[in-house]
Amino acid sequence: MEDTNVVLCGANSYEQKYYLNEGFRNLPQSIQDELKILCVTYVEDVGGILTMEFEPEGSLVLRVHNDEMDYLFDEIGSVLKIKEIQREKRELLEALETVLREQKIAVECVYDYRDTAKIQLIRKYGELIEEDYREDGIFVRGYVPADVWGKAAPSDVPARHGEDAAPGDSENRRR
Repeated sequence: MEDTNVVLCGANSYEQKYYLNEGFRNLPQSIQDELKILCVTYVEDVGGILTMEFEPEGSLVLRVHNDEMDYLFDEIGSVLKIKEIQREKRELLEALETVLREQKIAVECVYDYRDTAKIQLIRKYGELIEEDYREDGIFVRGYVPADVWGKAAPSDVPARHGEDAAPGDSENRRR
């Protein structure tokens, strides 16, 4: 199964449009505004399409695309502008990565061998850091979005989440 990036936002100089993923509408308005200014300014300066995407492990990357026939696209300017954004907006970019990580639940438990489909959910929607095949089952350590935890929880762990039922709690861990 192929992991895919989650687009946070982007701007397109060809269509003169800005996009913010609906899943991130809960970000503070000031951050939404800063992302819009960052993306729109980039495409106005160098052209093309800029997207800010979260990779499956949670890293935020800036992706640039341009039409092959766009002779006005400034490739050198694009590289310089991306480096400038990464340098000047480092705190913002790191904060966004942290927000994404905080929206996930830490998983550290042993799954029965019959629950491999649940591990696939972690692999697809979350971050699988460790997977160890043991005699008593498959030990998994990673992160999963809170809205997926109910489907990805091992059969013997409550599917709810929060302080009282976090997957890493000793009462929920099989060893």
